[in-house]
Amino acid sequence: MTRRLLLSTFLLVVIIGIITTDVANGQTRVEVVLEYGGNDLVGRSLYYLVKEELRKSTAFDLRDSPQDAFIRIRLHTSDSSTPPAGESSAVAVIVTLLPSDSYLHDQVIFVGRNRVREVATLIAAGIDQHLEELFRDARKSRQKAPK
Repeated sequence: MTRRLLLSTFLLVVIIGIITTDVANGQTRVEVVLEYGGNDLVGRSLYYLVKEELRKSTAFDLRDSPQDAFIRIRLHTSDSSTPPAGESSAVAVIVTLLPSDSYLHDQVIFVGRNRVREVATLIAAGIDQHLEELFRDARKSRQKAPK
């Protein structure tokens, strides 16, 4: 188990190290896949708006399948409103590194139907910010590493 964890960690560092320079210089867009689970109206609207935000982003390249992506973003939603239904949703956002599905980031948000567009923008921006911090930290680690 420890050997497997060590190997996964090493692979994660190598992969991040390979793309860090290009991404940090704005030369490469990070390939992402967006997946959705849920059956509520607010959540479905949020999914489509997050997808739209990722498509128009200069930081991300939205892909159709995990095999073509470097990052997986999962949105899981559930109606959280008391009757009438469709007023709000609980949203879990989980970000993992592919192909190992290594954990990178998560958050839980409650969103009302009047704030869906705003929250979609915040989700995309939050993921972008988190990845920038991750790449910056990896770049610092590479610079400090003995050669």
